[in-house]
Amino acid sequence: MPDPPANEPLLAHKLARAEARLRRLDVLASALSAASTIDAVGRVLLDAGMDASGADIGALWRIEGSTAAIVAQAPHLDVEVGHAITLDGSSPIAQALASRAPVFVDADDARTWKRTDRDAMAILQFLGARACACLPLTTGDAVGAVVGFAFATAHVFEPGEREFLAVLVRHASIAFQRAVEHAAAERTAQRMRKLHEATEALTQAQTPRQVVDVTVRLGTEAIDAWGGVLWLAQPDGSLVLESVHNVPTSYHADWTRIPPGAALPVMRVFQSGRPIWIEGPEDFEREAPELVIDARAANRLWGSATLRLDGPTGPVGVLSFSYGAKHVFTADDREFLLALVRACEHALERARLFAAEEHARREAEAASVNKDRFLAMLGHELRNPLAAMVSAIDLIRLRDRQLGRELSVVDRHLGHLVHLVGALLEVSRITHGKITLQRTAVEVSGAVRHAIETARPFLDAADHQVSISVPPDLLADADRERLSQVLANVVTNAAQYTPRSGRIRISAALDGEHVKMVVRDNGIGIPPSLLPHLFDMFVQGERGADRREGGLGVGLTIVRTLVELHGGTVHAESDGPGKGATFVVRWPCANSETATAKMSALPRPETRRLRVLVADDNPDAADLLGELIHELGHEAIVVNDGASALRFAEEHGPHVAFLDVGLPEIDGRSLAQWLRAIPGLQTTPLIAITGSGQDGELERAQQAGFSHHLEKPLDMVAVAALLPTLR
Repeated sequence: MPDPPANEPLLAHKLARAEARLRRLDVLASALSAASTIDAVGRVLLDAGMDASGADIGALWRIEGSTAAIVAQAPHLDVEVGHAITLDGSSPIAQALASRAPVFVDADDARTWKRTDRDAMAILQFLGARACACLPLTTGDAVGAVVGFAFATAHVFEPGEREFLAVLVRHASIAFQRAVEHAAAERTAQRMRKLHEATEALTQAQTPRQVVDVTVRLGTEAIDAWGGVLWLAQPDGSLVLESVHNVPTSYHADWTRIPPGAALPVMRVFQSGRPIWIEGPEDFEREAPELVIDARAANRLWGSATLRLDGPTGPVGVLSFSYGAKHVFTADDREFLLALVRACEHALERARLFAAEEHARREAEAASVNKDRFLAMLGHELRNPLAAMVSAIDLIRLRDRQLGRELSVVDRHLGHLVHLVGALLEVSRITHGKITLQRTAVEVSGAVRHAIETARPFLDAADHQVSISVPPDLLADADRERLSQVLANVVTNAAQYTPRSGRIRISAALDGEHVKMVVRDNGIGIPPSLLPHLFDMFVQGERGADRREGGLGVGLTIVRTLVELHGGTVHAESDGPGKGATFVVRWPCANSETATAKMSALPRPETRRLRVLVADDNPDAADLLGELIHELGHEAIVVNDGASALRFAEEHGPHVAFLDVGLPEIDGRSLAQWLRAIPGLQTTPLIAITGSGQDGELERAQQAGFSHHLEKPLDMVAVAALLPTLR
């Protein structure tokens, strides 16, 4: 038997290695099929390649444009995952990328290559590798990554080893392509989630600061950026840093305000509207030449995206995201950022409108408060002289039993002025819903009669004919005074807008669960354009030639508000100018649970003589009220300040006290509390006199110890009716 060939052990060894490689390929195929991420594919590929080839170092470089970034390594190198290098035309990685074929550098070739290429592949420089292999992973028509294996000792790549590594890479290319697609799909899904989250959050944001914070934070997270910043434009054309996410203060301290026209990329984007995409050093040098020297010295030639935010009238800010290394902005990246910018723009405009609306609302509320205060002050200042004049007229009437022609004219116009001042103050209370309704069952016929008496001066002045058709047993669920006020306002309106000797018809009937009250006139009518606004504040129709008494345009506003507070409705009808008008009020009718109320008559005066204290800082009003009280058969003591009132009360003990709430030094409410502390005056009736007509006057008067509350100008009939009831 012949002896075996001398190289038989070597052949057996090679055969064993080939079989082992085939087994590794089977294991590799199974492992790669389970790897769904780029990192997982890299680990499987490096483990299998290093095990099969005996390499000391392995790294997977992902190709992004003209750079290669480490995505996996074994063992751990002195460079971080994500570190990128610029591809050099003579480096093994660049050669594999250009040729789309494996590049093997044996020991002798490596020595030559290291001497001639100072920018050689990083793994050889770090470890002094003497041989390497760089194999491209193709994805479609491009090279998506390059895997490198390096040897610390002299190594020559045999044909079988080269073939195995090539097969290994072909398997890995398929898995890498699948992982890239999976990562892209996951990244797209993640960005869609972030965009949806950003849209939801921006919808909830109500201020510009909330909008920019949401945009910067979620945008940074969505594109895996290192940090994000946003500047907002100022009226002078400068940019002020408004929001920062994950960027140290030391990096942006010099960028808190960018002056108008500054030679900086951010200002260029703001002025031109063209986004700046910086993916590497070349882009940095082109787009930011002013910063490139400092950036290179600090090793900050980073990738960044800077985009302008626009509003309806022009640019409103600049949004920028940066990376800690080079970065390639894919089409998906750019599309997402542009969509984020649009969402931010809409949210900023919405926040601006919301802020403007909120500001307008606060100004309106402040104006309303100031208006109420002004009306209260105006009412107080007008009612004081009116009180004196009304009391003077009442006193003359009481003494002489009648008024001369001149005084009758004064009395009539004075009454109209009192009515105007009362309406001015009443509209503020009613339109704010700050009134208390004392609802009961009210006879509509009685309310109509009371309304006619209230409007009598207007009806008689124009010689109008009034006809009434109201069933006597018709009941409404109402505050009696407010129902009469509504009807009086409507009748007065009809009287004012109907020429002399006109006809006004008032009717009422049950209409289901409501009382339908109709006031119809043959006056000047209502233009169609005015009908929708007739019940708005200060709206008036054109004045007719015979309209002698004007108004403020608040009467119908009061009507609508009071009717709606009771749960009713009111509307006006007219066929046009010259064809009269009809006002229809639907008011809830009284039910079986509503307590029936009758219109009570004024009590008859009794003969008991009372000692009455009058304290008012208006001498004319105080003296005339004192004379009225004297004419009614009582003793009146008049003072003009709180200190005098206290002295008299302590010495003489009044039976009744009329106190002006607006007294100087010691106001009426404080005076009432002092009087209550005097022995014997704990139960003395105290009547508050106010001229402001502010909301809550009655409640404040009661809290101060007043038993009654009257508004200026005082009604003599009311005073005469009140005094006999006081004990």
